Amino acid sequence: MSGRDGTRPESDDAAAAAVDRVFRTERTAVLATLIRQLGGDFQLAEDALQEALAAALTAWRRDGVPDRAGAWITVAARRRAVDRLRRDRSLADRAARLAELVRLDGQEHPPVTDDAVGALDDDRLRLIFTCSMDGGRRSALAANRLPLPCSARASIPPRPDGRGVHEGQTR
Repeated sequence: MSGRDGTRPESDDAAAAAVDRVFRTERTAVLATLIRQLGGDFQLAEDALQEALAAALTAWRRDGVPDRAGAWITVAARRRAVDRLRRDRSLADRAARLAELVRLDGQEHPPVTDDAVGALDDDRLRLIFTCSMDGGRRSALAANRLPLPCSARASIPPRPDGRGVHEGQTR
């Protein structure tokens, strides 16, 4: 049975030995390459290298040790570092957008008082009737299926064709 890259899967001991060998012989070269590629960020390069070595242990047990193990570690570490940079940048962008939204929300909405709650209810009621009354035509009421209180029904004149407030209702 062969792995994805044409090598055969290794035993746990062989994969661990290969990771240990790469760590001892190629760690410094891989770390130097990562530091250069990542713009001098030592901490990010070291973290990415450690994560790549841990991933290598799992992958090499499954897929076998690649011919150029140092190159495999370098590529895996660089990809992990780039992923972390993207994740951090995305998180910072989201935090900045959230802070801006919180700031704007605080400006738009003054603190709610009892008078403000009453005004809000009045505004909602005004909006409901504004949307449901299409120039005083009763057909708009039927289309919206707005239940009307008795006083509102009494104030709507009957239609000339004899139908009531709801289109299917006849008087």
